[in-house]
Amino acid sequence: MLFTYVDIYYVPTFLNVCHLVIENETHPDFIFYDCLMNIPVKNTVILNHYQQQVSLPKLNQIDIGSFIARSQLIKDVGFSSKAFNADGILVEDLLKQFSDLNLFKINQALFVHN
Repeated sequence: MLFTYVDIYYVPTFLNVCHLVIENETHPDFIFYDCLMNIPVKNTVILNHYQQQVSLPKLNQIDIGSFIARSQLIKDVGFSSKAFNADGILVEDLLKQFSDLNLFKINQALFVHN
């Protein structure tokens, strides 16, 4: 499952890169990747436009567009928060409920969040 917004632009290789991980890794449940953000990023030093957000599966360190996960996992946890950092809340809830998730990090910025 992928959540996205109208102000997110995925790089042309996004689907191919994610598909390679899905095809070649053993049962990836949660795949996450970095992005370029046009808003202040908490886990960086530079405070200007289009900063790289190095995504981590933690509150305030991951954007809703920075991951894909198995649909059933998202359905089981539910996504009900309306907080600004609801994306991180969802990720932390996933990790709490499913402590044996197979996580995979793609060390590339795969989208721009304008």
